[in-house]
Amino acid sequence: MPVNTFSETQKFRNPVIFILLLGILGLSVWGIVQQIFMGQPFGTKPAPDVVLILFSMIPVLFLLLFIFMKQITKIDNQGIEVIISPLGRRRISWKNIEKAYIRDYKPLMEYGGWGIRYGFGNKGMAYSLGGGNKGLQLELNNGKKILVGTKKALELDDFLNQINKP
Repeated sequence: MPVNTFSETQKFRNPVIFILLLGILGLSVWGIVQQIFMGQPFGTKPAPDVVLILFSMIPVLFLLLFIFMKQITKIDNQGIEVIISPLGRRRISWKNIEKAYIRDYKPLMEYGGWGIRYGFGNKGMAYSLGGGNKGLQLELNNGKKILVGTKKALELDDFLNQINKP
């Protein structure tokens, strides 16, 4: 019996970003400890204690965002839906898609990394969190391009063939 839907969930797991944010958080926590608890100004032009505390919240918020961020891709006979939670969602009907195929891509070279990105040149938009190099390339009727990153390229290709989409 044919499968009517394809679904995939990916989480953001770029260790470089996490290490960078943890380093910034560690530095700001050290600044709080040094200035508030040890009574020594942090830096040559120390910020007020409140500003130091508020500044330390920025990497915490970004860490939480990246920890809970995920990409959900759902494909059925009606179209393709990509959700980058909590940032946004996009639904594309099959009637607006001229071509859909799996391709290799270079996230850094073509799109400047992962996430919701605009590509260089005529690459279009990309939705990719998983850190892979395979994607579902969509070429729309209006000439625009959208790439949806996937870690299940073979399964997705089989599904597209099964539902007989472009």
